[in-house]
Amino acid sequence: MIVSSEIKELKQEVKDIREENIKLREDIVKLERRSKKFNIIVHGIKEDKEENILSVANNIIKNKLGVELESTSIRDIFRIGQQNLPRKIRPISIELAQYSLKNEILKNSFKLGGTGYYITHDLTPCDLQKQKILLDYQKIARESGLRTKLKKGKLLVDGKEYSTEDIASDPLGILDPPSNVTPESKTNQGKDETALTRLQSRRLRDDQPSDLRSKKQPNRE
Repeated sequence: MIVSSEIKELKQEVKDIREENIKLREDIVKLERRSKKFNIIVHGIKEDKEENILSVANNIIKNKLGVELESTSIRDIFRIGQQNLPRKIRPISIELAQYSLKNEILKNSFKLGGTGYYITHDLTPCDLQKQKILLDYQKIARESGLRTKLKKGKLLVDGKEYSTEDIASDPLGILDPPSNVTPESKTNQGKDETALTRLQSRRLRDDQPSDLRSKKQPNRE
């Protein structure tokens, strides 16, 4: 009975540690979001060795978006990623002094359509993964003839709102059943990664040559 009691205590300790780790991860994500609150990412601006990155970004924001920037409007600006990678245009991270200025830039970012430039929020890795899940599910929903829209980290489908947690259970029934996800992997990976696995499986199938997709599977009966 002493051993049984010790095992029970150990299980409780493991449970407490897991819950603490989850809370710590959530706190880290909150801190990351707070640090990126005033940031935007500008994509598509070709890099030049002699470039004045502040002037280049300022010109696009002013001339393309019609948003005036003061000398104190930008706190920090830099290219993201490793330099000199072939065929890769490094995006530009801009930290703005005011949140209202960020909103104004994003509000007018639609004016960049057709220019090759675009501006996004500076998302955390966690939020980037969730956005990817939403975008992949949105694509499949549109292919199924549904009206969709992304809004504040949620997917609106025919007026109904879905989160990444909702998508994990495929509420619209548009994903193929997972073929390589076991109950153990669901427990270890979490709901979002399970949904991503299903979306990736769908994408891999769609990327196959048409002749392979049309081949009949062998009869296993």
